[in-house]
Amino acid sequence: MDEPNFANDQSEPDVNLCRAAQRDDDDLRAVLSTPQGRRFVRRVLGLGRLFQPSFAADPLTTAFNEGCRNQALAVLAMVDAAAPDMVSGLLTTEPE
Repeated sequence: MDEPNFANDQSEPDVNLCRAAQRDDDDLRAVLSTPQGRRFVRRVLGLGRLFQPSFAADPLTTAFNEGCRNQALAVLAMVDAAAPDMVSGLLTTEPE
């Protein structure tokens, strides 16, 4: 049985995934290019309570807080991938 050669295989789904990822990065850069977009992303990061403790006496509350934090970290990772120069400004400056 022949082994598949994946080294040079650029299948259509891979190309579509790359295009979708590039489009997502472009969309995020467009959002971050406006003061309104930066305020919105700051608000989303703030709702995720990135820099607040997630522990609570109730384990379900802790789990909820960790879920919120996880989503904010995912948004921050997307910002870092699309526009790494914007991360420090989003985390350190006051809203415009």
